Amino acid sequence: MSQKIKLYLLSLISCLLLPALSFAAPLQGINDIFVAVGGLIKLASPMAFALCLLYFFYGIATYILRAGDEKKAKEGKSIMVYGTIAMFVVVSIFGIIRFIGEQLGIDTGVQNSSTVSSSMGGVDSSLLQNQP
Repeated sequence: MSQKIKLYLLSLISCLLLPALSFAAPLQGINDIFVAVGGLIKLASPMAFALCLLYFFYGIATYILRAGDEKKAKEGKSIMVYGTIAMFVVVSIFGIIRFIGEQLGIDTGVQNSSTVSSSMGGVDSSLLQNQP
């Protein structure tokens, strides 16, 4: 395993365990671990998605502004593809964590989509279920 991957894993584990150490409250089971990971995902997902979206837009700008240069246009296309793949991965991780939490009956700290849509002015899904 390379040195960068080891350092990345060590910093990730440290970030997960830091709240338990700072509040002197040890993680007491799988539920606490899922809540800690869910909270981390809840905070990191929008930032990661925004970075992926910016990377995608950078690819679009590169493709449009360097359209005359075949090599730079091809580089812009690949940046757009990688940005799209990265957005898919971020959303998938968010969904997998939420799915696992729901199946195990664990509150991961990730909001339900109906709560998010109703807080943003959308239609609450519970209203749609009671229609004849």
